[in-house]
Amino acid sequence: MEFIDDALVHTVERIILPRSLAQVMLAELAGSIERATNISFVDYAGMKQQWDLGRELAYDETAITRMTDEIKMRAKDCAIDMWDGGYLYKEFIFEFPIYYSNGTESRFITKIALHSNTLVFIFFIGIVSGEKAFQYESYGMKDLIIL
Repeated sequence: MEFIDDALVHTVERIILPRSLAQVMLAELAGSIERATNISFVDYAGMKQQWDLGRELAYDETAITRMTDEIKMRAKDCAIDMWDGGYLYKEFIFEFPIYYSNGTESRFITKIALHSNTLVFIFFIGIVSGEKAFQYESYGMKDLIIL
């Protein structure tokens, strides 16, 4: 029975945090990225999991700094357009960990794209394996995870 509860705990915790907090965290992440790179616009609008990303950032006090560093590293691998000085279009997929205060962590597959002066978040999906993955599927929440 504990296993069933574990499969839902994370989902329930995400629902408890208000969207307003997620918005604040997304704005903080955008500001951090804009200060650290030549990106002047961070777009979350097309990403279904934008509120999940914001809520996860709220759980981990180091996540914004680590995500900014990850974006800076990806931006260095992106060619620069000689006409406008922005980035040529390139997509990146990477795993990003979220560390919780109780000592546990979750990993998320994150897909972004850089183009011109814009960073677009495409998806942010949790990685789950084993019995917990089966339980997510049985609850009809398979689209929320990557197996």
